[in-house]
Amino acid sequence: EFRVAGDVDRARTHLSRLGTVEDVSVGRVPNSLFATLDVGTLPTTVGGLVAAGSQLVGVRRVDEDLDAIYRRYFEKREEVSA
Repeated sequence: EFRVAGDVDRARTHLSRLGTVEDVSVGRVPNSLFATLDVGTLPTTVGGLVAAGSQLVGVRRVDEDLDAIYRRYFEKREEVSA
């Protein structure tokens, strides 16, 4: 989760253009964005966002919740069984 000051749409565009980010969505909290990326690319992503002119206020790692992991596990098992 990225928290930005200022124009969140501009920050979303910046994140979307970075090669390190797979997906970007607007968060539930004002001025927050969720981005799907490999945790190893986080420093590069933060640097790219700041270099593009977005004002970064905070970054928080958000892992999948237990329900999402459970669903993904059983969906893969069903694919293998079918």
